[in-house]
Amino acid sequence: MKKIFFYTCFFLIILVVEIFNWLGFLCDEIFFWNYKKLTVKTPVFIVGMPRSATTFLFNTLSEDKERFTAMKLWEIIFAPSVTQKKVVVILSKIDRRLKGLLFNPIRKFEKKLLLQFESIHHVSLTNVEEDEYILIHFLSCALLVFIFPKWKHIHSLIRFDSDLSENRKKRILKFYKKCIQKHKYVFGSDKIYLSKSPSHTSKIHSLRIMFPGCRFIYMLRIPEETISSAIGMYKVYNRIFYSNAGLQLLASQTMDFADIWYSYLEQLENSAEGNAIILKFDDLVKNPAESVKSIYKTFDYQMNDSFKNRLKIINDKSAFYSSRHRHSLEENGLKQSYVRERYRQVYEKYFKNKAE
Repeated sequence: MKKIFFYTCFFLIILVVEIFNWLGFLCDEIFFWNYKKLTVKTPVFIVGMPRSATTFLFNTLSEDKERFTAMKLWEIIFAPSVTQKKVVVILSKIDRRLKGLLFNPIRKFEKKLLLQFESIHHVSLTNVEEDEYILIHFLSCALLVFIFPKWKHIHSLIRFDSDLSENRKKRILKFYKKCIQKHKYVFGSDKIYLSKSPSHTSKIHSLRIMFPGCRFIYMLRIPEETISSAIGMYKVYNRIFYSNAGLQLLASQTMDFADIWYSYLEQLENSAEGNAIILKFDDLVKNPAESVKSIYKTFDYQMNDSFKNRLKIINDKSAFYSSRHRHSLEENGLKQSYVRERYRQVYEKYFKNKAE
């Protein structure tokens, strides 16, 4: 009964939200049609396996507010159109004058609602978030696999470059590009668009076609660590969305996803100079400042003083970092020797000391 009640409420809410979203899209074409003139020049995509510090890097780079702009959760889900964003901006100004009278009840409600995602990472409507969710409005979001783990149609989105037809890829990415243009139209036409999504890893080839000159940061973590942590994350989604996927299925799917994700490493290594960088998880969490400097050097960015100061604070905090997540392969039905053998090339090339 809980599952039936959850999905009934879920789909009713989605239906109402999508009616407003598509009315917003319609208004955009009437009142703000010139958003299409905006160029999305050299966007930066943070990719790689889930649980490999993609969120940490995303939040860190987002602090360079003079250079980057990124979507926040509230606009991804509830205001993907220019029209909706402008309405929310006006309401935000009114709310500040009213000292939070309009939005405080929403903040309290979202805090309770999103609390169950805290074991994955801190989630808030006002935080920058994974923009793969924007594709929910086009029924093309690969993350729907968490809600429908046995639906084969969704799994084709996980293998975006290889499994989708050229026409479907173009339709999805044209919609995605329009959403980015709408964001930049309101929040930074002169800034570089910054995206983070592990799901974008399987779109690397297609993203390069849609956004010539785009750049990639591939976050790489030791396979046994990222796989065990990813399965732990999928367990949380499985519980929240009543997916009823058994541990064996979750482990098998995670390994299948990893096969795809790791296959793109060679493609990024062969990228034109300055268009991609592979960054290791341990290097980032131990010394964020040095890792970010290496990114800026690769992409030929100059670091402003404001971001330098913010980066120093982040770097000092990272010295006390300790992961709250403790997962092991064994508790998820996998053996370390099996994972190391399956991804031997990754170990030998990037983690030689761990492969021995």
